[in-house]
Amino acid sequence: MPSFFSAAAVYPVAHPGIPRPMMVVTTGPTGGGGLRVYGVLKGKKIYTVYLPMPEKNWILQYCAHDSSGTGQEPEHLRVDVKLEVPVAPPSAMEQFDFRRPPVPQSEPKKNETIILQGIIQEDGSIAELKLYKGVGGVVDQAALAAFGRWKFRPARRDSKPIAIEILVGIPIVVPAK
Repeated sequence: MPSFFSAAAVYPVAHPGIPRPMMVVTTGPTGGGGLRVYGVLKGKKIYTVYLPMPEKNWILQYCAHDSSGTGQEPEHLRVDVKLEVPVAPPSAMEQFDFRRPPVPQSEPKKNETIILQGIIQEDGSIAELKLYKGVGGVVDQAALAAFGRWKFRPARRDSKPIAIEILVGIPIVVPAK
């Protein structure tokens, strides 16, 4: 993406004042939740939270990151007997959004969501961010540029910061003001 476009399209969002998501939804290893994407995150437990944004919330799904690269065993080969300490969600410290082009109400894209995949590291920075599902062109690139600039207080397990794998759902159309 040309640098002049990213500078013009991406802008900071005033922190909404909510330090952590109010509700965390958990599912098993297939995930899904609000994004209707299954089997992408490889954790034993997938969590979903909504990131407060001024016009329309973004959806964040996450699981503990397995840095060993081994991933998760197929479910039919595994028996879990222990309870796992839950992963507390990250909280946004710096947020950025981007200008979206107008999408006519008659177009199918008006209800679509851009989905990004990556990692929030132990220090709260974004890593390995890539497009999982896009709507095309500069809008996808602007979404990557905007979310790539976010900073978080990291997710925690047992009061210790941990890296998490993420999927982020970003609405393509925001309500008109």
